[in-house]
Amino acid sequence: MTTLPAPAPPTATVAWRGWALTPSGLLASSTQKGVASGHWLPDLPHEARCLAGERDPSRTPCEHPPGEDCDCGIHAFALEALDWTTRADPVPAAALVDDLAGAILRSMSVVGLCALWGEVIEHAWGFRAELAYPAALALIPDSLLYRMEGLDIQDGLAERVAAIYHVPVSVIEGYHAPSWLREQAALLAEDRPTP
Repeated sequence: MTTLPAPAPPTATVAWRGWALTPSGLLASSTQKGVASGHWLPDLPHEARCLAGERDPSRTPCEHPPGEDCDCGIHAFALEALDWTTRADPVPAAALVDDLAGAILRSMSVVGLCALWGEVIEHAWGFRAELAYPAALALIPDSLLYRMEGLDIQDGLAERVAAIYHVPVSVIEGYHAPSWLREQAALLAEDRPTP
């Protein structure tokens, strides 16, 4: 893999995140797993939705997510979140993000790189974006969510996911996720235009 998949523009921001996975092979945002709008559809950008009004009726959803004064948007970690020794952040903030990143890597059934574009807001540990599409995926059969979802790697699930999203899909053990993400990011960076 050396280019971003359609529909992502070549100048998209690349970050990493985790997903839940349906038995049919569709990716789902973990916070919206049971909601059809939480499914990442093939060949179409995943669009951010503001759930502020659904979670708290006293709040008004943003018209155009991600909102500046909201926490909506498609969340993804900066690649640097894989190795906090390279960051200049204060230790408490770095430790918090490291715990969050570690929890995602240990629990999600899928991790991977994604392309972010449209409105992209950078913050301490990553990004919130308007649009996104997966760029490379890894199924993690030893993760908590993978086992809870009752997924079976033997039934061609990785091949189905690759065919659905037209991106490379690997099957890895969870402890390999940080190095796998770094390797995939390096491959992707080789042929990317520089901004």
